[in-house]
Amino acid sequence: MDLEQLEALALADDRDAVLAQLLPGTEDHDYWRGVHLQHAGRLDEVDDLLAGWAKRHGHGRDAHTRLARRQRLLRAGASPAEHADAIRFEVGLALDDQAEAEAAAQRLPTALDPALIDAAALVRDALGRASDLSYVTDDALADLVLDGVALSTSQRRHLLQRLGRANLAGLVALIAADLDERSSPRFGQLAVHRWLTLAQLEELATLRPALQSDAGWVDAVLARLRPPAHVEWQHDLAARAAHLDHLWQFAAELGPAFATLKATILYHRLDVDRRRGALDDAARARLLTYLALPRRVGYVDPAWLRRFSGDQVAQPGAAIDAAGLAAIGDDEPLVRELLEHFLATDDGDDLARHLRSDWVDEVRAVARLLAGAADPDRWAAVLGPSKLAALRDRVDIELTARNPEVWAADAPVVLEVDVKNVPRLTVKVFRIDAVAYFLARGREVDTSLDLDGMVAGDESVITSDEPPMRRQRRRLELAGCARPGTYVVELIGNGRSSRALVRKGGLRHTVRVGAAGPVVRVHDEAGRPVPDARLWLGGRELTPRDDGAITVPFSTHPQAAPILLVHGDVTSREVLDHPAESYHFAAGLHLEREGLVAGKPARVLVRPLLTVAGWPAPVALIQDPRVELTVTDLAGTSSSKQQPVTLRDDGETVVELQVPEDAARIAVAVRGRVRIASTQQDLDVVDQVEAELALIHRGAHTEAMHLAATADGHALALLGKTGEPRAARALGLQLHHRAVTFDVAVTLETDARGQIALGALPGVDRVIARLPSGLQQQWWLDVPVEVPRAIHAVAGAAITVPAPRGLADDAAAALPRWLALVELRDAAVIRDVTDHVGVDAGALVIRDLPAGRYALVARGLAPVLLEVVPGDAIVADGWAASGPRDVELTPPL
Repeated sequence: MDLEQLEALALADDRDAVLAQLLPGTEDHDYWRGVHLQHAGRLDEVDDLLAGWAKRHGHGRDAHTRLARRQRLLRAGASPAEHADAIRFEVGLALDDQAEAEAAAQRLPTALDPALIDAAALVRDALGRASDLSYVTDDALADLVLDGVALSTSQRRHLLQRLGRANLAGLVALIAADLDERSSPRFGQLAVHRWLTLAQLEELATLRPALQSDAGWVDAVLARLRPPAHVEWQHDLAARAAHLDHLWQFAAELGPAFATLKATILYHRLDVDRRRGALDDAARARLLTYLALPRRVGYVDPAWLRRFSGDQVAQPGAAIDAAGLAAIGDDEPLVRELLEHFLATDDGDDLARHLRSDWVDEVRAVARLLAGAADPDRWAAVLGPSKLAALRDRVDIELTARNPEVWAADAPVVLEVDVKNVPRLTVKVFRIDAVAYFLARGREVDTSLDLDGMVAGDESVITSDEPPMRRQRRRLELAGCARPGTYVVELIGNGRSSRALVRKGGLRHTVRVGAAGPVVRVHDEAGRPVPDARLWLGGRELTPRDDGAITVPFSTHPQAAPILLVHGDVTSREVLDHPAESYHFAAGLHLEREGLVAGKPARVLVRPLLTVAGWPAPVALIQDPRVELTVTDLAGTSSSKQQPVTLRDDGETVVELQVPEDAARIAVAVRGRVRIASTQQDLDVVDQVEAELALIHRGAHTEAMHLAATADGHALALLGKTGEPRAARALGLQLHHRAVTFDVAVTLETDARGQIALGALPGVDRVIARLPSGLQQQWWLDVPVEVPRAIHAVAGAAITVPAPRGLADDAAAALPRWLALVELRDAAVIRDVTDHVGVDAGALVIRDLPAGRYALVARGLAPVLLEVVPGDAIVADGWAASGPRDVELTPPL
């Protein structure tokens, strides 16, 4: 409608005439006709008009809403009681004054019944709500097992899918029962399977023997048979032999489907025999067992191999990852070498039983001829003229597998070499300047080094009168390698040569990032500090400070940089994580909102933490530290002031402040600046915390709820603006228990002091309170417990970790309900050691752990990995040498 029509309707004496100008049946005509009828008091006719509105004009029209509201108000003028509720609902009107609330309050309890939050009762309720455990939280899963709660098949499956530890009596029986179900997944596919100890795996196989043919179960056992992390079994031949013997003790009892596993274990064990030179009767028995395993290789009798199905034939290209064993690959060189050793004096009919006869005959003939057998014509006839001539003319200068991979700095160097058809063997020893080589090429010396033009530091000649067909094993004692350092030994004779790289001594390093950059400390191969060592990085030599530490300046291009450690004649190439000089500041501000009272003093705690490249740095690096206080009043006006502050690394700084009378918001910030030396720039650092005040004065509510912890438990108080108690008021409560996913709802009433007694609230982590007026408040009772993610300690030292909330000091017997401490082999659980955990003064104390790697999994705590090094480990500068690794020890809590 245009403005002239609206003015005519508003001002005309004859509105019927104006309405006649509107098009009948339109929405505008019907609306203004209804208004005219309302002015005339003809309300019944308006009701008829509204009743047909939707049919004529549709639903949800603004004109209809306005006309209907006018009609409701006009009707209410004659009969208020009849239309009051409809009008209140229409406009959302709430009339919650005190008198009305008191009248609404019922005679309800003023204290919470502890039975309502009983964990066992809540779990029973949760089990009845669904066919699985979707209403039960992870915190209650251990109790289901330990209490022997009857579960359906689906509930049991859900339990095993979610359990995060396995030190629970009766769990193995549950897993066995689940595996018996036709719908059960294979072993290893449920989360709890990975937490079983070696003893539990064996118990499970006793209950379900078919598991011994299950690859998942076998892999789980293999992973748990690995040595501890501090045992260097990959390079220590004695430790490697012991580990392989342990593996074979298990694998020997397995069925033929595990031929690959058996062959791989035996192959590596025979390799250890060869490298140790222990080719005795035990090694011969192992070789016989190995050759009896079906393997798809060229020297095996194909007719015998066809007797086996494909899954019973060993696959030489398959690694045994669970046991940490590499694939066999081509095993013929090892088998040939061992057979040549045994067949040189032994017919070896038992060894040849499953091998091609022509291949064995040739190996036997070669072995006898190389060993100088008494009847050479017999063995020469086996080979034939061409092969015999090739064998006679062959020149061997072969370094044997018995030569060590590394030499200690003070160890004599002796090389073992097989020599054939070399009447004159020249031995040259070249001492290499490893520093110059690293600076030129950025890598360590290897046997590809070009020796042309270099003069040997030591040279000797060994002559031999042996016939060309005879092979000899010689031990070369290299006096030219007496000093520590890097050497290339070249063996030359009869047109052939071989090289050996000899590194005497080794270096390792530890790193911490300091204020000026990474701080490197160098140690020898045993972990002993070498304070006079040097470091080369990017063509620059860095020397140590008086305390033996080497400071590496920060990088402007962070990278993994190659470095060379140098101590006397010993060098080692390592890689340094070379970071940039990046700072992060956290003020650690703690501002108690309950302590902020208008017109009263308050305290702010500051526990600062400055880090550079992720490592702690002294807060003394922060220049001009100051605290800034910003106050915003109820009118929205802000004002700020600053004051200097002294920051400490070893404690909190207390800042006193006065809370203004009309404060609505307080912000406390700690500011300063840090000098970045690598870029010659200043970096402003700041961290702040805010708190709201006087919230009750900024809303429509005249009261608030307060939850307090008292000697008798928790109390919920309802107080007015001036702190007056609000008695006989009904409050709706929702309590969340850690055992279940749903809330417990209950309505209680405040007593004469305006309080409701809630008690200790065991297991409750959240409380929500609601008034009929709509006011709602929420409190979280669980304070997060901060624990380190990793702890490193020496065997025998006590390890302290904060205890979960709710675990009493006298609850040691109930620890399996709360936590598990397990020993690991890599990520596999080998045994439960929870009996080493005690509770003392709100802390978990772990005592007498032997060397190894452990995991602590506890209700209410993040998982903690524990690395315990042997008690005789070399400890220096806060680091412990643990086998091949260096471990930074964790300061005690």
